[in-house]
Amino acid sequence: MIRPFLIRIAAIMLFLPVFYVGSTLISRAVTTEVVVVDPVTGVAIYGFDPVMFFIEQDAVKGQPDFEVEWEGAHWQFTSAANAARFADAPAIYAPRFNGYGAFAISQGRIAEGNPLIWAIYENELYFFHSADARARWARDVSANVEAAKVKWTEIYEKLAR
Repeated sequence: MIRPFLIRIAAIMLFLPVFYVGSTLISRAVTTEVVVVDPVTGVAIYGFDPVMFFIEQDAVKGQPDFEVEWEGAHWQFTSAANAARFADAPAIYAPRFNGYGAFAISQGRIAEGNPLIWAIYENELYFFHSADARARWARDVSANVEAAKVKWTEIYEKLAR
């Protein structure tokens, strides 16, 4: 006989590793990767075109036809022009901390960033795990950016390659 509390725990565990991007259910990223990738497709930042955050100031999904490999992950783009921009200067367009949540990194923790919860600060793209994390980060952006940059070096070294 299966006990009711075990069923509840199993049901909870089924829902922990997912979140929604738009109307699409997404599995949570593997937090041992150098770049936040969709664990099902292996596509960086769940297929969003990082260049579009700068051009359109919006999260726009890329297409498999326009793909670039960088940091061991496949990045998708909305056009060949965006793919070329990224290939020429990935450090400009890739989200800081490779798609991990900026506030979490500033606290020395790892949390995958959600491409729908983002900010651009001093021409750098940042993702956040939640709207609350973005709000907490915004209370002292410059201090959080500096703390995250220091802690990212240590965290990056620990992530799987």
